Amino acid sequence: ARSRSSDADVVVGTWSNRRLGPRTLMNRRELAQHFPDDLVEVWHRPPEGVDIFHSPGTSPHWPDHGVVVTVHGMTITMGFDVRDDESRTRLMRRAEQLLGHAARVQCASNTVALDLMDRYGVLRDRIDLVPPAVRSEFFTPNGVAPNLLDWPQRYLICYGAPAEARNIDAVLHAWADSPLRSSHTLVVLGGPAAADVCGPIIQALGLDDEVFLPQVLLRADMPNALANSDGLVMPSNYEGNGLPLLEAMAAGVPVLTSREGTCEELTGGHALTVHGADLAGICRGMSRLVDDPPDVEAARAWARSFDWAAHVWRVLASYERAAESGREAPGRSCVAAARCGAVAALGQQRLAGAGRPPAGAGGGGGDGLTR
Repeated sequence: ARSRSSDADVVVGTWSNRRLGPRTLMNRRELAQHFPDDLVEVWHRPPEGVDIFHSPGTSPHWPDHGVVVTVHGMTITMGFDVRDDESRTRLMRRAEQLLGHAARVQCASNTVALDLMDRYGVLRDRIDLVPPAVRSEFFTPNGVAPNLLDWPQRYLICYGAPAEARNIDAVLHAWADSPLRSSHTLVVLGGPAAADVCGPIIQALGLDDEVFLPQVLLRADMPNALANSDGLVMPSNYEGNGLPLLEAMAAGVPVLTSREGTCEELTGGHALTVHGADLAGICRGMSRLVDDPPDVEAARAWARSFDWAAHVWRVLASYERAAESGREAPGRSCVAAARCGAVAALGQQRLAGAGRPPAGAGGGGGDGLTR
């Protein structure tokens, strides 16, 4: 796309060693609805002469300057859902290389921003806060879901993948002690990946009749799947983006989440919260979702503030800053040459009353980072 205000060429890059799947094709069609055909092209690597390249973490090619990176979370760095230490080290080294090329880093929350500063030495004034946006269909589910006819009548819903970050082991053990088992079913999303992890735990706990693992859930059915539930159970060990929390709130569903990662920040005081390691607390929280839920209308209003207009303008503002930094000092990285104790100490601070960053926040000295 071409940024009208700075006349900069912007490439949003994607790369994968797998064949393009239905979701990729669907997203490309959605993109084409918003931009004229002559502004949407596909490259296998960044073309020469572009001003800004917005890179996914998997991209193996970066130009020398004008790179914008989106970091959804620090799950790998925190050691969740990694096969072994060697894999974690390799992935962290790749992240360091990518951040070393970046002029701007976009992230969804204060929590991730502080983690980037602490663990990778990313400069504070190079971070742009771009909170997630909730699709409009989550606010208007129609309740009609022919593809969900084989689902249980009353259920709570949770995510089973990525398993360690989403804390599914603790959720299942808490469910084993929950009195709601007599009236509800626990629906675990995540498809085959979740089934592989959850199956042995479910069998060991004797929960075969009280847990439902749908093999496929179409994207179009997700709003109704949430709206028909009695609550979302998501006491994650770590969340970077936290979009499922906001989608549930938009659908008018009470949420139980954790005080870890970005969960408490993104839900803004409109969800029940527990520590992810507190099995008894998770069990009690499940009952409260049904018997004493938080104000779902206030939660819906909060979720509505995460709209696409604000999201898009924050992304565009980040592009403008990347283009400007490239003109001032081509090749300047967002990572400090040497980490200092003061920057590392900031990453250890926990957020005190951190809600959504104020409107217009994001980089350039006004980045909305909560201290």
